[in-house]
Amino acid sequence: DINYSGSVYYTLDGTDPREYWTGNVSGTAVLFNGTPITLNKSVMVKARVKSGSTWSALHEAVYVDDQICDSVRITEMMYHPADLNTEFIELQNIGTSAINLNLVQFTNGIDFTFSDISVPANGYVVVVQNTAAFTARYPSFSGTIAGQYTGSLDNAGEKVELVDGNGTMIH
Repeated sequence: DINYSGSVYYTLDGTDPREYWTGNVSGTAVLFNGTPITLNKSVMVKARVKSGSTWSALHEAVYVDDQICDSVRITEMMYHPADLNTEFIELQNIGTSAINLNLVQFTNGIDFTFSDISVPANGYVVVVQNTAAFTARYPSFSGTIAGQYTGSLDNAGEKVELVDGNGTMIH
């Protein structure tokens, strides 16, 4: 057990609280004042203790919203359209309250990591091969376009994996 004395700085955006090269406190770092931190989405927390000009080793942990696994479903995969640029995967929030997909990612089949995107109860979100082509093909889509993924869906079949911020399988 290591005891540190000094000031604890943390970030919730995945950046280091210590500024590289200078050793200064990063502009995104927050000084911990002892008050509990409320998290409303999955986040990567990074923290260090600063005592004088000396910094501790970096401590990091991912905290995951446990509603994600219960609320997110893959509801449609368009994997072999006539126009290959209109491929997409659709997710639905089947839960009773909004969820934030921050750090949820597709890790097999395609590559995509969700950013700070909130999906309302019964709402839809898609990841697409090409945003312009998807919008032209589906102009009445009323959900959220999270962004473009890399890779493409294999028309011969493959395993597509959706995981939370800790790598736990959702689908």
